[in-house]
Amino acid sequence: MKVSIFVPSHITGFFSIKEDENPLKKGSCGAGVLIDSGVKTSIQTIKKENNEIHQIQIRINGKKDPKNELITLKTIEILKNYIIKNNRKNNGKFELKDNIIINHEINVPVGSGFGTSASCSFGTAIGLSKIFNLDLSNNQAGQIAHLTEVELGSGLGDVLSQTSKGIVIRTSPGAPQIGKTNIIKDKNNFSDILVLTKTFGEIDTSSIIKNPKKRRT
Repeated sequence: MKVSIFVPSHITGFFSIKEDENPLKKGSCGAGVLIDSGVKTSIQTIKKENNEIHQIQIRINGKKDPKNELITLKTIEILKNYIIKNNRKNNGKFELKDNIIINHEINVPVGSGFGTSASCSFGTAIGLSKIFNLDLSNNQAGQIAHLTEVELGSGLGDVLSQTSKGIVIRTSPGAPQIGKTNIIKDKNNFSDILVLTKTFGEIDTSSIIKNPKKRRT
């Protein structure tokens, strides 16, 4: 079985960190724009041999990337815990009986403010829900991705914005179904708007959002 999920990139214009003991309510307010480039996550199951130990292979643009596969591994971990806690289908079990290959096809710069970690996590949660018939809604998958981002310090508001469209204002922080957004409307549906970007290298997001001087309660 194979599924493919596309999640657009979100470029944050500005944000204000909002702390909360509940990670689902922790996040940021601010504004950003969704673009038609992003991450296509493809997940494929391959039947394993009888004596073979099941494997999860994660690839970034077809290649192994230990640094950037962490977001996917953490998403899988949090998804497993979510299924057990909520006792969903398969009697609350998230069983890996076959080998799984997860490939993130990223067509924007990584680590440069395009929300690729959120796109990878969100796509993984949606894709695995389809593979294992977990019946997660997009908002529930988004909550798993948000929890992943908060725990790793890789983002605070990208996932919420990725459930919206166009130019997004985050008016209330948190995960999908908890945080709130407004959309700046355009009569042409933004079809004639170009977003031009230039990157100057990578910045570790956690070095910003975990900086005490930048936090707000």
